[in-house]
This record gives sequence, C-alpha cells and structure tokens, in this order.
Amino acid sequence: MAWSLVSPPSDGQIRTSRSECRFLAPVMLVLATACLLTTLFGMAPGGRVYLPTVLALLAIPGSFAAAAVRCRLARERTTLLLASLPVPPSLADVRRVLRTALGDPTGEIHLWVEDDKRYIVANGAPADPPDPAKGIVRFPLRDRDGRPLAVVVLNARQGGPRDFVDVTVKALAVALENVRLKATADARLEQIVASSARANAAAYEARRRLERDLHDGAQQRLLALGTRLGVARHTTTEPETLAALDAARGDLAAALAELRTLARGLYPALLAGGGLAPALEAVADALPLAITITAPDERLAPAIEASAYYTACEALTNAVKHAQATAAAVTITCTPLTLTLTVTDNGQGGARATPDGGLAGLSDRLHALGGRLTISSPPGSGTTLTAAIPIT
Repeated sequence: MAWSLVSPPSDGQIRTSRSECRFLAPVMLVLATACLLTTLFGMAPGGRVYLPTVLALLAIPGSFAAAAVRCRLARERTTLLLASLPVPPSLADVRRVLRTALGDPTGEIHLWVEDDKRYIVANGAPADPPDPAKGIVRFPLRDRDGRPLAVVVLNARQGGPRDFVDVTVKALAVALENVRLKATADARLEQIVASSARANAAAYEARRRLERDLHDGAQQRLLALGTRLGVARHTTTEPETLAALDAARGDLAAALAELRTLARGLYPALLAGGGLAPALEAVADALPLAITITAPDERLAPAIEASAYYTACEALTNAVKHAQATAAAVTITCTPLTLTLTVTDNGQGGARATPDGGLAGLSDRLHALGGRLTISSPPGSGTTLTAAIPIT
C-alpha cells in the first residue's frame, strides 16, 4: 500500500481486545464443550463415542466459519463507513468513522501539519500524541512520500482483531491525506487573499495620494499659469500675440479639464468626503438613465468603498453603452460581515464576463478582496449584477 504504518504499535501493552473475545468466544465455547464431552463419554464403560461428542466435534469448524463471517461483515461495515465520508472530509469526520468502525469511543487522530510543524486534533487545536503508556496503542502513519502523516491513538482493550485494526487504520490514511491537503490549501488561500487585500488597500491609498498631488500640485500650477496668461493678454495689443495667448489659454483650459477628470477617476473627492451615496448620485446625474440609488450612510474602509463604487460605475456604464437601458437601480446593503451591491437595469440583457472585458476585471478585483461577482442577464430581460464584498 502507498500508506503504511511506521512500525508495529508496540508502545503500550497489547492484550486481547473485547472485539477479539467476542469473535473467538463461540469457538472457545465449542472447543471446551467438545473436550468436556469427549473426556466424560470417553471414560464411559466400553469407551463408546456417543452422538453428542460427534456433534460437538463437528461444530468446531462451524464455529471458526462463523467467526470468519463476523470479521468479514465488520470489514464491509468499515468500507461502508469510509464511503459515507463527505468530499473533502474533515478530521472530525475521519475520527467518527474510526471510532464507529473499531467501537472505541476514545479513539483519537493526531494529524501532522507540515507547515506548522505540529500535530492537531479534530477541533483544530494543537495536541501532541500521548506518550506510550499501559492501555494505549499508537499507530504512526506516513503518507505516500514517506513523510509523517498522523498518529492514531486507540484503547488497547477496544477495537477488533489486530489485522482488522491495521487494515482500518491504513484505509483511513487516504482520507487523512485529503484532510491535510484541504487544510493546507485553505491556509494558503487565506494567505493569498490577505496578501491581495493588502495590495489592493495599498493601491487605493496610492490613488488617493496621487489625486491629492494632482489637485494640490499640478492643478494649482496650471491655474497660476492661466492667471499669468490672462495678465499678459491685458498688457499687449499686438494681434498675433493676443491670438497666441488665447490659443494657449484654450489649451490650458482643456488640460485642466482632463486633469480634473483624471483626478476624479483615481479617487473621487465625493467618495472620500461623503461616502458611497453622494459619490454614486453624482455618477447617476451624469448618465442618461433614470437611476435610483439606495445606500447606507455608514462609512467603510476606503478599499471596500472604492471596490463598490467602481463596480457600480462599470455596471451603469455597461447599461448605457451595451444594454440600451433606460432605467437602473443601485442597492447597497451591509451586514457586520459583508457589503452587498446590486445593480439592476431594464436593458436587453445577454451580458457576460469575457476574458479581457470590464466585468472580468471587476470579478478579479473582487476576488482579490475575498469577494465574488454574480451576473444574471437572460436575453431580453435586463441584467442584475450582484457583488458581495467581505467587510472584515
């Protein structure tokens, strides 16, 4: 087998288990009866063998066959228990099967977590396997690559026949490796999500700093330059100079307009100052749609507000450019754990996320925060876009 016991469970005194006694009891009873009858009737006058003695002797192989059948049934029951495990299983699920299959309510599994270099039990708490002691049997397991996988600890007086216990523990090793793989994947996913969230928060903060720099630096310098051009225009009378100054002032006004648009796109001032409701209302006023905005007044983390804002803007822009909608509704609700944004329009539907499209980009940004994007857009029935963003 790919999974193996490290060594025979020699730590702890091993005695005949209760299950083994139950399996062998009929055999021992028949043997004792046969010996007793043979002795008694063999001592009878003439040494005649009576029918009870013959029947007792014939019952010996039958009792062995019955014990074998009971062992076979126990193994099949264990197989069914293993098949009932959910996919992927939890450590508590595997422990439940272990205890049920072996009839040991104290059975415990100590799973080795390679990343943390420690053992854990079913509730996720760290716990080292107990030291060898009387009445305890330990089954160390290794994975396919020969690395430590788990230690199964059983009561030496419980369980079934030794070979049956070995088979059961080895069969559970498959499920235990799946448990560890899932736990490792979940832990690494949490690290990736946390890292992405920090990166997004840093990116949003950088946008805010850049917006402030543009407003307080470049924009103010351009305004001062416009003032100087105005003064220069009033101090000259040459037609060519006046025309050049007017053209420069026009270019300067266009540059200022583009700069303000860029600054607002980086991080809208209304979003920073007033929150989602006023920022989205300003967006709605600029679009040729009848838009209803429903949003709470409470403030959230800048990264959360920015994600909800840009998601709503993308959805409303798509409603105007692609869906030919005439009305839309934006609804934002918050729970202690999640912000839910729903944007619904009455357009032509059929929207879907393409690899290089805006909706795919939104979905990627939301996933980086641990959120998700759901699109419902049947043809001819409008589009409903729902974004769930974790707050904590």
